[in-house]
Amino acid sequence: MPFDPLQAARSVVRLQQEVRQLKQQVGQLRAENHQLRTENHQLRAENQLLHQECDRLREKVHQLQEQSQRLQQQVEQLQRENARQAAPFRRREKKKVPPEKKKRPGRKGGHEGSCRRVPPQIDQEEEVPLECCPHCQGPLSNTRPVVQIIEELVPMRPRVTRVVTWQGECSRCGQVRSTPVADFYGRGCGPGPGAGGHGGPVGRADQQPSGAGVASGSGGAEVVLWEQDGGGASVVADSGQPGGHV
Repeated sequence: MPFDPLQAARSVVRLQQEVRQLKQQVGQLRAENHQLRTENHQLRAENQLLHQECDRLREKVHQLQEQSQRLQQQVEQLQRENARQAAPFRRREKKKVPPEKKKRPGRKGGHEGSCRRVPPQIDQEEEVPLECCPHCQGPLSNTRPVVQIIEELVPMRPRVTRVVTWQGECSRCGQVRSTPVADFYGRGCGPGPGAGGHGGPVGRADQQPSGAGVASGSGGAEVVLWEQDGGGASVVADSGQPGGHV
């Protein structure tokens, strides 16, 4: 095939254009590569900053958790102190006995049994027959007596008498005198001379109150004398106390 200079020139021009295009593409790729490298460096820096921020936040969360625990302990301590203030005689926590070391209530196992003693005196006897079954009214066999004792504990209430006496100043001797105690004891107020030996006056005759309450029982009962005034009442004599005047 003969050499064609025109065709060869055209091929050289085309190749030169392709080379120029390739060079432009290489430049663009290099620019893109440089840009990507720059962005990658920036992203690495941002990633490192984010890691640092994450570590800082983790440390902050840990500090806040410790602070929350300290505050919770302080709140519990204040609640315990308030409870101790509300109950000043309450046993402190460190002095409390653990549940496993506490003694069981009641007497020790194997102790001798005890119960209320049977009254020595029987005042009344009753018999309640059982003629049939209380549930189905059927006939009974092998019947036997069962003795039961009922002790009625009657509550005792003291007898209370309100006595009004009088007090005045004597124009002859100038002394303040009161109604003699024997006057109202003789009227049946109080135990009287024959009730258990309590026959004497309550206190001195010149110191008897103008208004008094006398609590007495029968026989050798205790006698208490109150003095009443506008501000209340106060005990002036008590036979049940040592040195009491009765």
